[in-house]
Amino acid sequence: MKLDLIGPTVGLAAALTGSVANAALIDFSAMQLNGGATVNGGVLNVGTNGGADMSAFITTPISTTSSFSGSFEFTLTNNGSPFNADGVAFVIQNSADGARALGAGGGGLGADGISNMVGIGFQSYTNNRATIFTTATTPTGGTGSNGNFSLGSNASDDVTVTFSYSSVRDALSFTAHNSATGQRVTQSYGVDLTTLGSSVYLGLSGGTGGYHSEQDFTSFNVTVAPEPSTWAMLIIGFGGLGALAYRARRGAVSAA
Repeated sequence: MKLDLIGPTVGLAAALTGSVANAALIDFSAMQLNGGATVNGGVLNVGTNGGADMSAFITTPISTTSSFSGSFEFTLTNNGSPFNADGVAFVIQNSADGARALGAGGGGLGADGISNMVGIGFQSYTNNRATIFTTATTPTGGTGSNGNFSLGSNASDDVTVTFSYSSVRDALSFTAHNSATGQRVTQSYGVDLTTLGSSVYLGLSGGTGGYHSEQDFTSFNVTVAPEPSTWAMLIIGFGGLGALAYRARRGAVSAA
């Protein structure tokens, strides 16, 4: 199924492993890396030492009238700091900087300060939570506190996140599971992405402050569904094919 993209498809095609029509696995090395983010051995690093703010975005935006879903996995590993800090985020944005957008470090998770943005943040220092946030609420504030999602106090965390956005229901949802603790958290937030503009960039970010940790993304998958109007055209098209097949069968019976 063809991805519904805005503008040239070269950027996303390069970021996807396999064909544009079927693939969803993002190649980190084909993303726009900002603030010192690095890719090594297929792993995206968005924080090692203190005082870092990093991000990486797919270089081709997607239409905000489309629905999309996906997943990513990240690890936080203690590298000598008293606490693992500060965390990472999944970012959806339409700032003037495009794929080069970069927010503040520390509790800003490399996302705070990016305009026209909504994201899913994972705070690993003091807040210890996962939450959906916006440009107005910031990663530290969030749209709703999801406490008891322990991050940062463990020697290492391995978190798998699935996410989805429905352009029909205007809702962003996610489920996160930390295999280090067995904890799971789910949240949904009503948001109409068309209020951000006609298209958005999808990406990942991270930030560290006085404390730090090794913050790595090990996988990132995105699948974009056709717009509602495209579904309508497909349904009409399939209906037309069905009618033609029916007429062909009737003609064959009459001839017999």
